[in-house]
Amino acid sequence: MARVTEDYDNEWLAVLIPFGILNTQSDQLSIYLGQSAETSNF
Repeated sequence: MARVTEDYDNEWLAVLIPFGILNTQSDQLSIYLGQSAETSNF
């Protein structure tokens, strides 16, 4: 029996908002992904 697959996802499970912090003293970049664009909810 052959399996049928799709080349792409039909629906989104979540919308992710990127948030980054750059430490200029150590040149370290941290990137976080959250589901809210509100800073207090992030």
